[in-house]
Amino acid sequence: MARQGDIGSRLNEWRPPVYELGPSESGMTQQIKAAIGEINIADDAWMNTCGAIEKVLGVVISEFRKVALSQYPGLVIQDAVIRQGSSREGLKVRDPDEYDFMLPFKIEGLHLVHYDVYDCSGRILPGLLKMKVQNDHEMRGRFSWMNRLGIIDASGMLDSENIQKTLFTSILDKSLNKINEHLASESSRTGDSYRVNRSTNSTNFQLTVQFEGSIRGVHDAFGFPTRNESFPRLQSQNISTMAIDIDFVPGMLIGRDVIPNPYSVKEYHLETMVCERYAVMKWINKKNTNIKEADKSLLWRNSSAGYEKHILDVARRNPSQRYILTACRILKAYIANEKAYGSYNDQLVAIVKSYYLKMLCFYCIIFLTVPNSANRLSGVKEALGYMIVFLEKSLNAGYLPHFFHGNPWLSVILPGCYFEEESEKYNLFSEASGSTIQQARLSIKRLKERLQGLFLSEQYLDQEKIKMFTDILSQVKK
Repeated sequence: MARQGDIGSRLNEWRPPVYELGPSESGMTQQIKAAIGEINIADDAWMNTCGAIEKVLGVVISEFRKVALSQYPGLVIQDAVIRQGSSREGLKVRDPDEYDFMLPFKIEGLHLVHYDVYDCSGRILPGLLKMKVQNDHEMRGRFSWMNRLGIIDASGMLDSENIQKTLFTSILDKSLNKINEHLASESSRTGDSYRVNRSTNSTNFQLTVQFEGSIRGVHDAFGFPTRNESFPRLQSQNISTMAIDIDFVPGMLIGRDVIPNPYSVKEYHLETMVCERYAVMKWINKKNTNIKEADKSLLWRNSSAGYEKHILDVARRNPSQRYILTACRILKAYIANEKAYGSYNDQLVAIVKSYYLKMLCFYCIIFLTVPNSANRLSGVKEALGYMIVFLEKSLNAGYLPHFFHGNPWLSVILPGCYFEEESEKYNLFSEASGSTIQQARLSIKRLKERLQGLFLSEQYLDQEKIKMFTDILSQVKK
């Protein structure tokens, strides 16, 4: 159970979604349902699915550790996974059917040096790094599996692609039968049934848990069949069958950054706290021509997930910031519904990922509510108005700047953050074609029509605050 003041790396629990309306917005819940369906999750459904996932996670990690210990000496898989993603951050919408975590690991005796990554034109790629093994000859001689699986390349670099494809995929395959055997024995005792299947998607691993048991209150947004065709709408039934996705990515701890604790007792920022920073595998598809061929299998992402959780945990304590989180969830639900039931030609849905909306959420927090003594929002309609304007401005510019790379405002909200010294910016729309972005601009009209009455138009918003964001857009390089 979280203690008062626990945030960020100190808090490792699934967190119920944030939903808060302004004092004069009591009728807005029904308006939201009419426009995009139910975005909230019933308390009992949330608690039961979180409980089910925790049972499965315990078995999965136990079996992973057994395989690592018996077949890969020196590989240490931590027993405490790091919960992250929308179900940890309070941004989940609709059904509690997806959970994300990082699997911390290390290799005993490995000494690493980090290097920046450059594209083919010599420009630094923000957020990416390579890791060179200083004692590669020692490690090759000490652990034969590192040679056999190609964990270290000929130049001494740690190979992220092989770590995924030959090491962790092997561990998962070797564990799966034992995982299901253990869950089957648990099922016979409790009456709840679990079965885990796996698929591999890029650098993330995905486990799908087929669950049969007591979960009330799970629903589809419009009462349509869910993605599991046999799963009925369950507002009043006790027994359900559903599929729950567990996405995980292995990560190596590369930093324990010291940042101010916003809940210091006597004085703001008097005390400090640690934000853990991890490197996760980010090897590049061979078709990508912007990355040097020799680097494609060696790339890691310097994850900002710890800082993201920190910001969102702090936001739960501030009414104006809770309005922004609620607005973000409304946009997420709109995108999810359009993807499931809307037009196949809606390019807004094609290019605007859930993560991009979270970045916009952070910009809204910093420009609209910091410092909070002088910046307050009236409610969700105002917050959603700004989010839509920021999204539209980004599409018009063809740029959506990553919040943690080259952001001159970062030190305002996270003084001491590792990323605050970065000057190179990263455009989240960089992989989208000009024609796709143009079509997405046209789709904004459809979004506004669907959400009519749920947001304030630009003419009713503070133009100076909007300008703060457009100034950021003007600084982003192609």
